[in-house]
Amino acid sequence: MSIITDVAPAQQLERVKQLNQERDWGFAEADFPEVPQDVTLNEGEVLLLATYLSPQRGKQSGLRRTLEELWDLIGLSGYDKSRWEGLRSDAKHLRLAPGHDYRPGVRWVVFNPNAYHGLSPESALARATEDNVQLAGLEVLMALVQFPDWATRWDGSTNPYPWLSGLQFNWDDSSTPWSRVPYLRRWDGIRRLRFSTDWASNADSSWGSPSVREY
Repeated sequence: MSIITDVAPAQQLERVKQLNQERDWGFAEADFPEVPQDVTLNEGEVLLLATYLSPQRGKQSGLRRTLEELWDLIGLSGYDKSRWEGLRSDAKHLRLAPGHDYRPGVRWVVFNPNAYHGLSPESALARATEDNVQLAGLEVLMALVQFPDWATRWDGSTNPYPWLSGLQFNWDDSSTPWSRVPYLRRWDGIRRLRFSTDWASNADSSWGSPSVREY
C-alpha cells in the first residue's frame, strides 16, 4: 500500500482554508479551487491540494516562505523533528530543479509518492523529463501536512523514503554547486523525523522521487 488516502479532498480544502486564516497566508476566498469530481488516478496516485505562497516583499521569496511554513506545520506523533543546520532556504542555497517553475496559488495536483523508486534524484530528473512529468519538491512537504500518517508508512520497500527532487541545494563547500537534493527520513530508534540533503547522484533502493502533475 502507498500513502494514506483517507483524508478526503473536501477535508483538505477545509484544512488549507483554516491554515490560511491562522497563519495569514493572504489568499482570498476566490483563490480556493472547488473540490474536483470524477478524478481519474493511476495506481499509487493521490489527489493533493497544494499551496504555493506569494513572496513577502523585502523578506522572503515565495519558494522560501512556502518551505518554511510547511516545515513548521509538519508534525509526526511520538517523534521529534530535526533539520540539518546547513539546510538553508535562501536563493543562494535552494532553487527549483531545471524545468520546474514557481507560481503562487492553491491548486489541486496529482501526487505519486512512490515514483522513481531506487533511482538517484539525478536519474529521476532525467527520466521525468522524458516522461513529461514534474518531480515533487514543496509538494512532499504539503503531503505531510495533509497526510500526516504518510511518514509512518515509509519502509524503504513498498513505500520509499522521499527525495524532494523538484528542489536543488547548493552547499557552500561544494565545488559542484546545485549537486545536492533535500530528503526526509524517519528514524525509529531515536524517534526523529529528519530533514536534510544528500548528493543528487546518490542512488539507493530505499528512496524514491515522488512526482506531481496538475489536475
